[in-house]
Amino acid sequence: MALALPRLGFASPAGATLDLDFRRRRASIAAASGALARTPLDAAGLTMGRATNGYSPGPTGILRQATSNTLRFVNHPRTGAPLGYLSEQAVFNQFLQSGDLSTAAWGRNGVNPVLNARSNVFGQRAAALILDTTGSPGSLQQNWLSMPTSGGYCISVYAAPYDGRVLTVTGFLTGSGAPYRYCTFDLLTGTVLSKSGTDLVPFCLPGPAGYWLCGHYAYNTSGSNGIGVMFERNASGTGLSAGTGIYLDAPMLTMLPQPTSYIPTGAAAGLRDADSLTLPIGAWFTAGSGTIIWEGTLDGTAGEIQTLLRITGPNPITVQKRFHSTLGTYITADDGKGHECQLFGVAPFSAVRLAFSYGGAGMIGVKSGGGRNYLGGDAVTAAFTLPGGAANLEIAHAGGSQQLNGVTGRLAYSPLTLDAAGLTRLVA
Repeated sequence: MALALPRLGFASPAGATLDLDFRRRRASIAAASGALARTPLDAAGLTMGRATNGYSPGPTGILRQATSNTLRFVNHPRTGAPLGYLSEQAVFNQFLQSGDLSTAAWGRNGVNPVLNARSNVFGQRAAALILDTTGSPGSLQQNWLSMPTSGGYCISVYAAPYDGRVLTVTGFLTGSGAPYRYCTFDLLTGTVLSKSGTDLVPFCLPGPAGYWLCGHYAYNTSGSNGIGVMFERNASGTGLSAGTGIYLDAPMLTMLPQPTSYIPTGAAAGLRDADSLTLPIGAWFTAGSGTIIWEGTLDGTAGEIQTLLRITGPNPITVQKRFHSTLGTYITADDGKGHECQLFGVAPFSAVRLAFSYGGAGMIGVKSGGGRNYLGGDAVTAAFTLPGGAANLEIAHAGGSQQLNGVTGRLAYSPLTLDAAGLTRLVA
């Protein structure tokens, strides 16, 4: 779950007929008369789908529950700043008893979990203090949990310092010659101290109540069908004080190569369903030409195709986050007819602002932060015109799949087109 702190929202483009502001939870939509009416988001005609409950940080940073088929609004866990609408793919938390680290589901090696030692990420005094029972650093683990023989996986846990400040997160894959991967974190500064292997991507993201969301994601390239995970207070080689304990809360093991929001579990793995959000095409939309502006927060995933928005129809326009093996993460807008606008230079876990104008002469796009921007073809002659028959605006998904694993802060549309200079002013 990406939680970068964005800048203030963009100014509405000239002639805007749609403005969905998920930070302020309000919408402005043009009616058939052309009049622009402001309304709360929950009265804007949006259809939300998610068959399960979900969690996200609220205004105080504490995790709060959103019931099924309701929007998850997310705030920055440290500042409380509103970020927007959180969307994610469907996924299971494979850990058992993720809310009680003292149960038999968690193996212990020289540690004693002391419950109710500190406020947890839900604001209750229920976090576990993982104390060593010997003179050496101990560990808490679960072995062996099933996994697909290929694909990505992610391990994470909320952690905070007690008198120890160093956490090591290790994943052991089953099978002869299968790799084990670990990363080490400083819980006082929220930094990654070390990692093993070039294919492991560690992260240390700000969490509520002084916690850090620590972990890593990688890909199963060895054909392993099981994984063991160990959380260890280990300061070996760091030059930092070892202490005797750290706080841990809300661990997650998912089969996605990216961090995701918390999913509680008991005696079985827990599911969070995928998010989907749709607005019917109305009088606010013009097929022949227009400008789309999007801003939000993207995750750090390398290999997943994720959809920022799609306008459905005979040839849908789709704006997605993708990955190039040489050039890294980029944004692409595709009209379904072989015309594509690509924006390179997207940083992991970053706040991004994008603007596209399309029309009969082609399409142009720009984004905040610079990078390499180009059209796949000739910007002057490549036609990029949406056909009639557009049906829906799908926000952060494409037909109920390829969800954006991130936050949509604001989405606006104008039937007018802008040149590169005008688009650049919008995203600046």
